Amino acid sequence: MENRETRVSRRRPGEQVTLARKYMGRIWEAKKRVWELTRRLEVCDAMLSRAGTALGDEKRSGGGASALEEGVRAVERLRESLGEELEGYAARVREAERAIDQLEDESEREALRLRYLCGEDYERMAERMHYCDGRYMRKKCASALGHLRI
Repeated sequence: MENRETRVSRRRPGEQVTLARKYMGRIWEAKKRVWELTRRLEVCDAMLSRAGTALGDEKRSGGGASALEEGVRAVERLRESLGEELEGYAARVREAERAIDQLEDESEREALRLRYLCGEDYERMAERMHYCDGRYMRKKCASALGHLRI
């Protein structure tokens, strides 16, 4: 019976890099979803705050609170979605950190962390890691992805 290690070792180098790049890319996609939900929640909170002020004026004149109550329910649903996305993102980051920590080369570990967990571009990575340019960092990341065991 074929185990996971055998399957990983049978992959061609290019196939391994492609799979690892997709794997690490899912972390970035999860982070973008969290950012988007956070932004939407901030917008909704601001709208509810303004609506609450307007509702206070309406109550004094005898108006209802149904629109504000619906807004509060929408924000609560959004908060739940954000919580679920944050949990999923945190789990993916922990999983990626474990995979990255298994790399032998410290510079490869740092390159993958900067690129996929911090979202740095290759030029900025080169500056931070004291390399000459981003082209070298692109190659360093490709090499690290080839060694990554996922």
